[in-house]
Amino acid sequence: MDRRHTQARASLRAELAAHGYSVAQDTDDSRGELYILGDGDRAAALFEFKETADEACMTMYQGSWAESLPPRFAVLPASQRDEPAVDMLAQAGLSALFYKVSDSEVAYLDLETAFRLIAERNKPDA
Repeated sequence: MDRRHTQARASLRAELAAHGYSVAQDTDDSRGELYILGDGDRAAALFEFKETADEACMTMYQGSWAESLPPRFAVLPASQRDEPAVDMLAQAGLSALFYKVSDSEVAYLDLETAFRLIAERNKPDA
């Protein structure tokens, strides 16, 4: 994993913690993903760091998706925002979360939208 990827991952972990989410300890740097802990041992969301939208399509799509599953995010460089494969991710039930790295800072685009989706999908049953 390159330095930019590592920075983005550490920054997202900090953002998640700042918003009160617990990140599973077993999601280490070599796996390129972060899990938010939900009720019990259940994941509340999964963030997978990918270099391109095409890579995300190839590695994240697993054949079936249901509204009841926790949200899955392909975390991608902002340069991938207009790639056709981003639409394919959405069709597969996956969300894209884009970031920009400048000097030593990482900025996530639409992070609040991701937080709303996580909260929506993890509402207790009425």
